[in-house]
Amino acid sequence: MLVMSLGMLALAGVQTNLRANSDVARQRAEATRIASEEMEGLRFFTTIDPVATQTNPSYSELVSRTLPNVQLPGSTNNTTYTLTRNVNRLSQPPRMVVQVSVSWTDRADVNQSVVLNSVISGADPRLGALLMTPAIVPTIASNRGRHASIPPAAVDLGTTSAFKPQTAGGVAWVFNNTTGFITSVCTDVAVGNADITAAVIAAATCTPVNARLLSGVIRYNYRGGLKPLGDGTSALKPVDSGRSAWVFDDTTHRVVKVCTAPASKATANLEPEDLTGCSTVSGVVAEPYAGTGALTTNDARNPIYPALNVQVDFQAVNPANGTLDSTTSTCYPRAATGSAAVSSLESQTPYYCIIYPANATTGWGGRFNLSIRRFEDNELDATTLTAGGQYKVCRYSTAASDTTANTDHPKYYCFTNSSLASTSTCPDTRVKTNLTNQNFLVIHSSKSCPSDTTTVSVTGGTLVNVNTRQHQP
Repeated sequence: MLVMSLGMLALAGVQTNLRANSDVARQRAEATRIASEEMEGLRFFTTIDPVATQTNPSYSELVSRTLPNVQLPGSTNNTTYTLTRNVNRLSQPPRMVVQVSVSWTDRADVNQSVVLNSVISGADPRLGALLMTPAIVPTIASNRGRHASIPPAAVDLGTTSAFKPQTAGGVAWVFNNTTGFITSVCTDVAVGNADITAAVIAAATCTPVNARLLSGVIRYNYRGGLKPLGDGTSALKPVDSGRSAWVFDDTTHRVVKVCTAPASKATANLEPEDLTGCSTVSGVVAEPYAGTGALTTNDARNPIYPALNVQVDFQAVNPANGTLDSTTSTCYPRAATGSAAVSSLESQTPYYCIIYPANATTGWGGRFNLSIRRFEDNELDATTLTAGGQYKVCRYSTAASDTTANTDHPKYYCFTNSSLASTSTCPDTRVKTNLTNQNFLVIHSSKSCPSDTTTVSVTGGTLVNVNTRQHQP
């Protein structure tokens, strides 16, 4: 009986310890669940800054706090839990170091606690959501899986693509679909661009090359340069010394007539009786149209005016010694500028230049010059793009200076100086690939090149930066 009694007492002590440890384990599990819910709740913010209609807190509203008497579901707890959250914010990169502690007192009046530590990034949750959004491949890049710099109108021939820089011409370029480089220049291609086939290219005279593409669009805005005629129309001579004149309707903002004017009279001196031999046309809509104020962002964003008879000249440079080499590039404007009447239907001039690098590994450099031709005789009018001329040329660029990255349309490709003298040298910013979207805006000489904000805002509707910088003169 004595031995059995001693054994029973030992078992009773073990049972008491088991019940106490089981109770602490249950309390610790509950405390861990409370701490985990608090930590995960901190990651549920949907915005960085507060939003008026938002119910859950934003990232910037998450701060340290202490919450006593945390209640469990169903009020089944046999103790009282206290939750303490400590938040330490760091700025580089934006993040917060968080410590969540849940403390309580067990049946033996011993203080217990569970502590969790973590780091929460201050990144906008929308960035994470974008990882689950299917990629939207641009049309130019999804054209049969070709290199993005190949013109969309180029005909896919399998591993290569063929493209005529001028529809009416006989020259066709053959692109490598993988690299985008021009591998052949073909002549005597009589068919239109859309009718090119592998057989047409095989029958043409083609010369292997290792060339690069330089392309973009030239747009126009003549605001401030039109002469009111007093009858609800205004006139503009595309070239002051030429003999062609456009007549705009002041209400519809369209070119309604193309006339002949005296070569001796500039736009500002035109009178209604000076316009003879007029033919009726239905030209492009010109908006913004009238006004004498400064050009605005919208003038650079949507400058829909008739296309000039423009010549594109790229002065290529040998990067090895910095000397000009005019034989290493050829440019083709693609606008239908055979006459003022035809050009009145065009609102922009795509252009394509083929660049022959002196050394494909070394790269290339140079600069653009735009010249205006008269429609009636196709002669250059050199004064139109020089000081005191009729027009200015602006280039679309987001940069704050003329010296910038090549892809941002600098004034001098791979150059940091202000000229292309034979003593110039090209630094290590020379171009080795194709360049596209090297765009220009031609405006009246009385205006200044329009600028745009450098901030791109989704909520404000500013999705594209159309800032320009003066290029010529």
